[in-house]
Parts: sequence; C-alpha cells; structure tokens
Amino acid sequence: DIANPLREYLNTEAGAGLIWIIPVYGVPLGILEQAGFEGAKREITDRNEAAVDSELALLRNPPAANDSWVESPLFDREQPLSPGDAVLGVIRLDGPSAKLAAGLTEKARLAELFGATGSSFLDTRGLTDAEDGYGQRDIHMRSVSKAWERLGLAFEYDDLGPVIDLSGRELLHYQGWYAGDPSAWSGAPHFRTGSIAVHLHSFAAHTLRGERSNWVAPLLSWGATGTYGTVFEPFTIGFPYEGIFWSRLADGWTFGEAAVASSQLLSWQAVFLGDPYWRPFAPEPA
Repeated sequence: DIANPLREYLNTEAGAGLIWIIPVYGVPLGILEQAGFEGAKREITDRNEAAVDSELALLRNPPAANDSWVESPLFDREQPLSPGDAVLGVIRLDGPSAKLAAGLTEKARLAELFGATGSSFLDTRGLTDAEDGYGQRDIHMRSVSKAWERLGLAFEYDDLGPVIDLSGRELLHYQGWYAGDPSAWSGAPHFRTGSIAVHLHSFAAHTLRGERSNWVAPLLSWGATGTYGTVFEPFTIGFPYEGIFWSRLADGWTFGEAAVASSQLLSWQAVFLGDPYWRPFAPEPA
C-alpha cells in the first residue's frame, strides 16, 4: 500500500529527480517477518523483517532484489546523496506525539539559525576485541570523539562498562550504549535545541510511541532534535555507523546526507528521525 504508489510516482517526470522521502507521524514503522521466508544467500539468511523506511530507500530497485538485507552502494561514500543515485534518502518526522514530530523541523531551523551550545556526553564500554561484534562496535563508537574534537565541542567521555546515569543533566549531543531502555537512568535529562541524542540498542526504535518506551521516543520527548535507532534486532553490522555519521556532519553535511552515508545495510532495521535538510554544523546559516 505504501511502496507501489510511490514506485509509480518515481516513474513519472515529476518523480524522476526525487531524492528524499519523509514518512511522517502515522506512517507504519516496521514490516514483520514474512511467513514461510526461506532465506537469502547472505550472512544473515533466515530473517526478512525490516523498517518501512529502509525498504523505501530501495524503491528504485526491482522489488525482488530486496530479499532480506542488501548492501548500500552509498555506505561511507565521500559524496552526499544526489538525484542520480539508486538509493533514496528516507528520514522520518515522527515521535511520541504528532505535535512533537511536527516540531522537529522548527527545532532544526532554530538550531541552524542561532547555533546550538552546551556540553555533550560520549559513553562507550571499554571493549577492545576487534574480532568480536560488540568490541568492533565499541572501537568504532570511540571515533565519535574525533569528530567532536574536530568541531571543538565541549564533551565528557566515559569508556567504562556501565551505562552512566545522565538524569537531571542538560546536554547538547549524546552517544552511548548498551541498555534496553531508559530505566538505566534514574530520571530524565534535558537535551538542548539542536541536539542529536542516540542510545544504541537493538530495539531502540521498536516503537516511537510512549515517552518512556525503548530509547528513541524518550530521547525525543526529552528535547532531542535528531536521533536514530533500529526497529528489530539488526546485529552489530546493521546499526548505523556513528563514527561515519558524525564525521560527515563535521564535514558540513546535512543530517539526512550523513544518515545515508552511515547505513551499511538497507532493506533492514534502521530509522532516522529529524529534518533531512538540517545542517547542524553549517559554516553559516542556510
């Protein structure tokens, strides 16, 4: 019901140059496992549930090509998304309420026009085994600090195992892992306008409703201007790569462009929430 009308539009003259699709509050979030799915000839062979957004990114491809996950040709690319690319950018305006979802664009405008200030927090786990999926992810997440340093951001960094309780803190950006939900914090922090706040967990975006459910909805309810998460279990390879995401933002890319470059797998689990045109670190206001 969603894909076919959009695919028809892409084949029209008006739709030929389309770059962005923006699912909004009320558009379904996830696609359940297909009954009788026999698997694909890939590393992850026996699952094909996915985020709606991640499927929409591949609308220019034949539907049969999206059997389980596929590698994005734009992953870690040095050039932003352009009209000639086979992949579409899909960034969602959604959240715990329709009012909050609609307000994400206004927050992005305000942040880009007036700047965003405050202290940020990076919370990694001190894992060092590059042969292990969790260790590999932790090593990569530490590279966020390089982008933050390049931007001259004030931030605190914890590289020990336990999730740090940020209750009552006022923060700009946040990147951390790995707790199932915000009960790991005794209370709520506040994120300033212009914040990107992400807690990595397999089901961080399993629902976007409920101000205390999973992670994405709470982070938005606490003021975040942009975030991302996964709707089902993505395995560590299926998470967006936060070091690439922040590196592209530091280069002056938009939120949406950085999101596209950081996603290795499509027809899979990731969703991004925010204004795709928002340029958090623009040299000067748009």
